[in-house]
Amino acid sequence: MPHVEARYQRYRRDRFVIVGAHTPEFAFEHVESNVAAAVRQLHAGFLIAIVNNHTTWNAYRKSYWPAEYLIDRDGNVRHLATGEGDYGQTEALIRELLIEADPLVQLPARTDVPDLTPKTPSRQRRTSAWTTSAT
Repeated sequence: MPHVEARYQRYRRDRFVIVGAHTPEFAFEHVESNVAAAVRQLHAGFLIAIVNNHTTWNAYRKSYWPAEYLIDRDGNVRHLATGEGDYGQTEALIRELLIEADPLVQLPARTDVPDLTPKTPSRQRRTSAWTTSAT
C-alpha cells in the first residue's frame, strides 16, 4: 500500500484517481468498521469501496491479488498488473496516461518508490502488454 498511496499523493493534482476495491475473503473483512480501521492504519487517502458480493472481482475476471488496473480517461483498461513489484514500470505508465490525457500537464518529478517486496514464487508480478489504442 505505501507505493499506491505515494502515487496518489504525487499525481492527484494532475487528475489521477485511485479507487480501491476491497473484496472480503473472511467474515471479519465484511465488517465496515474493521475495514475503516485498516484504512486508517494504512494511511490511505484515496477511496476504497467495500464490495462484499464480489461483483467487481467477477466483472474483471480476477484470479490474482493484489491487482492494479490503469484505466484511461475514456474508461478503457490499458494495463493490468497482478502481484507485487515492478512499481517503476507502473509509474511510468501512469505518467504516460496523464500526458496522453493532457499534453500540457506539468507532472512532478518522478520518484520511484523502492520495491521492498520480497520476491517469492507465489507473489511474482504478472503484467499485461501495454496498449496505446482504445478498444
